[in-house]
Amino acid sequence: MLLRLRARGAQVYRCEAGMMSAPPSVWTLVGPEATLYDNRDTPVGEHTAGPTWELTGDGSKVTGVLKAKAFVATDAVPWLLLAVATNAGRGALASTRFIQRIETRGGVAPSAGSDPTHEGSETRVDYTATYVFWG
Repeated sequence: MLLRLRARGAQVYRCEAGMMSAPPSVWTLVGPEATLYDNRDTPVGEHTAGPTWELTGDGSKVTGVLKAKAFVATDAVPWLLLAVATNAGRGALASTRFIQRIETRGGVAPSAGSDPTHEGSETRVDYTATYVFWG
């Protein structure tokens, strides 16, 4: 393990037209907007769409591609395993090869409120998670 960080923020969803056999409108994930914290609860970076993780202190940055997911709780976004797709910088994330999202709470798309009159609107759902970076 290279690094273990906690994330607090939101999963952002957009109301979009559904497929022909699906409901007329559905909440679709836009991406996360979260702050990353170290074990002293000090902000050390950001987690954004891509998915991307970037540390503010050293500028290291990685993007990931989904390899596996596990639905651990119905009221939380799934746990994930991602492989690093791109890697930039020479800091703490420089040698990261895999990222795990574990210990998730919240962040699930709303079950209602997406209808044709709201298409294009966005909603934010609070979530927390732990991200583990592996070399």
